Amino acid sequence: MSKFLHLIPTLAGSKAELRSQFRFSEPKITERKPMNLRKSYSKTFLLSSFFLLGSLVTPLEWMGGRESGWGIPDAIAQDSQDNSANPLEINESDPLIPTGFLTPLRLNSFEEELERLNARAIAELAEENGNAAFVIWYRELRLRRQVLGRLEEVKALGRIGDIAWQESRTADIKLITKRLETIQSEVEAEGSNDLAILSALARSYEQVRGFKQAAQIYDFIVAYGRAENDIRTLESALKAQGELYLIWFDYPSAALIYEQLLALARQQFDDFSAVEYLEQLAYIYDRSIDSEDRENVKAVLIEKAIEVKRQLLASYAKKEEIAKYLATKISIAEHDEALDRPEVASQGYQEAFELAWQEKQFERASEALQKLGELYQKYDQLDYAIQIYEEQVKVQTITGDRYGLMNTYDRIGLIYFDRENYAKALDFFQSGLELATFLDYREAYFQTQIDRSLQQNEAS
Repeated sequence: MSKFLHLIPTLAGSKAELRSQFRFSEPKITERKPMNLRKSYSKTFLLSSFFLLGSLVTPLEWMGGRESGWGIPDAIAQDSQDNSANPLEINESDPLIPTGFLTPLRLNSFEEELERLNARAIAELAEENGNAAFVIWYRELRLRRQVLGRLEEVKALGRIGDIAWQESRTADIKLITKRLETIQSEVEAEGSNDLAILSALARSYEQVRGFKQAAQIYDFIVAYGRAENDIRTLESALKAQGELYLIWFDYPSAALIYEQLLALARQQFDDFSAVEYLEQLAYIYDRSIDSEDRENVKAVLIEKAIEVKRQLLASYAKKEEIAKYLATKISIAEHDEALDRPEVASQGYQEAFELAWQEKQFERASEALQKLGELYQKYDQLDYAIQIYEEQVKVQTITGDRYGLMNTYDRIGLIYFDRENYAKALDFFQSGLELATFLDYREAYFQTQIDRSLQQNEAS
């Protein structure tokens, strides 16, 4: 192959032309808020004692007066597995059910009682009394259904179903899912477009890992939002559906959803959301590329990733987000390299290095140089590779990156060794050993390389 690459200038050089195109100041990096993690619960080992001849008996037991008549007998729970009555649908009398008109004060008192039930269940679970905990939670669910109505029941079904999933209580998950399906059937029979109950159903299905059922409900909400030209509802449903597909690792479906969200954001001139959706698409395409084995499909995905990331580059340059710009620039060059476009990849790495150096983003500068050096090695242009690695040594010396410097000395030493320049190889391996000794890491490796170089040097 011809020498397609051009040597970058030394670090003492400047690129006024490139610098004039970007008026970057300090990068304005928007920090993402951490995800709101659910409260974890203590695990309990319960299910093994409920297996009999391959059939899972529900892990609910008659509590012998512990709940004074509101426990669920095993027989009733097991009947529900045979399409009989779901214990969550039984209309039992309960002393906590308010009588007469439900005033705000009495409603507040009732909700406090429900919170106390939930706290007791959590305490039981923490003590590894899973059966007792779910007896209490099932009572809470029946009370919510009987007094507060469908919406509050659905929300609680999702919350408790999530706990059942974390605790691997398969029978309880089935009971809760069956109750959700019953409610969904009722809503569909009514022809209801109540978005609150539909959204709650979808969310609760997610919590019991009924992703297919949740996706179907989101499909309905999306269709409703389009028909009514309700942009807010449409966007909210698409977001929820996109997140669902990502959890499900269904990247093709997720890509379609975020492309729709991107189009919506641009229609609304919402640049902030448009960048967010472009970033999600870039992530999706990267994950899709990693998991795709078919070369022709992978090439198409890489082209899509490049297209999305070029749009991100323009946005990052406009907002002066230098760190994101450089990371994206290097990523695009990697994609070009994967598509066997070394000239384009080389130019991308060089531009990333030059801008990173000027902006004192030394870690990115070193990364770009390493990628460029590896590209030269890949195409057997070893003289150029050595020069690039020597530039990387300067950057790593400035930043005090001893670990990176050790590895760069190793790469240079190996190139010289393969070219049978054993004296030069020895110099770099010895420099590497000094750093390895300081770091207390890989000393034996470098000593072996030094011994090999000495032997070959003496033999020659």
